[in-house]
Amino acid sequence: MDMKTAHYFIAIAEEKSISKAAKRLYLSQPTLSSYLRKLESSVGTPLFYRDKTLSLTPAGEVYLKGVRKIVAINNKMYREIEDICANERALFSVGLMGGKSLHFLSKILPQLYSHYPECTVNVLEGSSLEILGMMREGRLDFCILPIVDQQPSLEYAMLKQEEILLAIPKSNPLSTFESSAPGELPSIPIQRLEEEFFILPGNTTVLRMRLDRYFQQHHFVPKVAAEAPNAFSILNLANSGVAIGFCPQDDTYGSSGICYASLADPLFQELYLIHKKYAYLTKPMRFFSQLVLENKSLL
Repeated sequence: MDMKTAHYFIAIAEEKSISKAAKRLYLSQPTLSSYLRKLESSVGTPLFYRDKTLSLTPAGEVYLKGVRKIVAINNKMYREIEDICANERALFSVGLMGGKSLHFLSKILPQLYSHYPECTVNVLEGSSLEILGMMREGRLDFCILPIVDQQPSLEYAMLKQEEILLAIPKSNPLSTFESSAPGELPSIPIQRLEEEFFILPGNTTVLRMRLDRYFQQHHFVPKVAAEAPNAFSILNLANSGVAIGFCPQDDTYGSSGICYASLADPLFQELYLIHKKYAYLTKPMRFFSQLVLENKSLL
């Protein structure tokens, strides 16, 4: 199978549209349509249902799974050759959500380049779900992300664990809640918050999925005043007195308008370095992984 046409099929399956896939591949729509017609003719069955968007038939699902395996084997082969012939050269990709992870990357990449000056790292940013999707599809070699559940096809190395805190506007009477010990944050049972309004992360974030699971476990239905895309926005809204927010501890900042508290049953979030299980890692990639683990205290 030609690797170029393998990527054609993957693009069509992911974009669910010939026009979008053609744009992504820098091809004309007629060229891509012709490719798909010939492919389905050679396979002997339709690989896509044609509706408002393209969706895979059962045969198409099997074909996509096979194509991705072929692409993965091809990539592994070239990486092994890379290590044999020119192990100082490498190209690999890292996905993250920006913010502190991107700052962390900027601290360790100079060390990577000092050992492998001809190495190239392609950094992609996106939401946690977008990055995990690219990871599963083989479009990324590494990602640095918080997760909700581990997947058997991926390898995880925990980098840190942080508590999810309540960000309470100073105008809220709960801001005077007493801590149980000097120097500790006050601790508030979630049931104590039944009448409060909240600023929640967006539905596609790992933090929101973790919070939704926590709410379900505690039989708690939050009153939602607003949704915000990230911790910075949540804290700004809480600082203005809109409602109570949830925020990872490392994203908190000092403000005259906010106080912080723990949940009585604490909620935590873990950050991981993730790569495909059984993937072949070149020497620069192994060194990158080592740098991340050795410098995780900088996160």
